[in-house]
Amino acid sequence: DANGDQILNAAELAAGPVTRTPEILEDRSLNFLLRLSLPDSATMIGKTDAYTLTATSEYNPDKSTSLTRSTTVQAALLVLQESVNSTIPRAGDRVMFTIACSNPGNIQATGVRLNEVLDPRLRYVTGSASPAPDTVAGQMLVWSNMSIPAWGNGSIMFQVDILNNVPAGTEIHNALAGQYIDGPNIRKATETEKNFMTVQGSGYTTVD
Repeated sequence: DANGDQILNAAELAAGPVTRTPEILEDRSLNFLLRLSLPDSATMIGKTDAYTLTATSEYNPDKSTSLTRSTTVQAALLVLQESVNSTIPRAGDRVMFTIACSNPGNIQATGVRLNEVLDPRLRYVTGSASPAPDTVAGQMLVWSNMSIPAWGNGSIMFQVDILNNVPAGTEIHNALAGQYIDGPNIRKATETEKNFMTVQGSGYTTVD
């Protein structure tokens, strides 16, 4: 750390790694920066890494000292799961969807954005969502700029109507996608579908 500012700058990077220092005069000191690179993986959350810096005199190997430090890896992780309260509704029914959001990471997930694209055979019930989406455009519902604390969770609920002309036996699936900010990185959420609907009968009744 040539200028002692505790920041690895371009000039220090260009100078390359330190393997040998100039002579250190009496009552003087040198500053070092030790940089680590960790695998970008959710499995690293909460892991502890340890590192040691050892300095030994080339002129007198008995003159040696070591410094050991450790840190705990911190990261956010957004997990989404969508479910519906009725898996065998009839055409024309009104059903409730729930998006469960959780963060099993050890720091807050910020800038959370969710995009829900409804099956074309569904119609969003205006005003039914809690919390309300930021935008509703056709079949797309968008929630943005939310946050989930470390080890926290939350949920979004909304209602839809199934169109009357949906044939019996039709499977209905929505498409859910999410992203969030983890430190300097924008990451995609992990999404799963807990269950889905299979329409059991038409909503139309005819009398002859």
